[in-house]
Amino acid sequence: MFKLFILFLLFDIGFGDCQNGGIEWQSQCYTFQTLKSAFINAEEACVSIGGHLASIHDAFANAFLAQQATLTFHDSVTTDIWIGATSLIHRGTWSWTDGTYFDFNELSDSRPYNGSFCLSLSIIDGRWLIEDCFKIKNFVCKMPATPPPQPFYNCSLGWIYFQPTHSCYSISKLAKWKDTSLDCQNNGGKLASIHSDEETYFAYTMTKILQDHSIWIGMYSIDNERTWVWVDGTTVDYYKWDIGSPSRNLPSCVSIDHRYGGFHDDDCGSQGYGLCKQNIL
Repeated sequence: MFKLFILFLLFDIGFGDCQNGGIEWQSQCYTFQTLKSAFINAEEACVSIGGHLASIHDAFANAFLAQQATLTFHDSVTTDIWIGATSLIHRGTWSWTDGTYFDFNELSDSRPYNGSFCLSLSIIDGRWLIEDCFKIKNFVCKMPATPPPQPFYNCSLGWIYFQPTHSCYSISKLAKWKDTSLDCQNNGGKLASIHSDEETYFAYTMTKILQDHSIWIGMYSIDNERTWVWVDGTTVDYYKWDIGSPSRNLPSCVSIDHRYGGFHDDDCGSQGYGLCKQNIL
């Protein structure tokens, strides 16, 4: 079936309204990156140009990407490229890094799996391969063909701007939860509140920068985990608990687990780095 789509795709490709050498198709821009990276670094590279690793939602888009990848990498040894599907966000299930529904798949291997994996797209037959996320591969980014102008905000020295939340982030010193919270306040922010999968994944990437240390966020409980509060006073409208959490039934503070990327309840006296956040008015 994969080959049947190729003739149709050849008449529906454009280059208008795309930057960074992107190819427009169905109101989306796709850029094929010749620099090879691990999955997390590839996603960060896509975010830096206003997109994400490509999500795929039908056979036409899948065939289009495989065809274009073949044209792009025909002179190389590349046989597959990273796309935006991973089990890092929800352990044991596939998710797209752009937050869209996982409503289509071309998995070549239907065997059960455990652990954290990422998917690549075979440029030979268009099937999806289950891979170790730390493998180095070429990749494809996806973004709207005519994105609205994105304002650039110059965060203070040592802070990083993350457009989806319109906020700046930094990492505090290694300390207990209370001390990292104070450190964030002294630098003009708060321990981060998190309100989306995208922000959770961003925080998870910070744990990799910290060489696999978990990182404190601003959620805590003083009533033995019956209720939870964000230190910045925002509404607790989102949770992303790791499997088995929360489970302490004690006053607890929350970190982003460096292994699986979810919320983990922990002893507030434990040592960890803190993810600080400044909301831009």
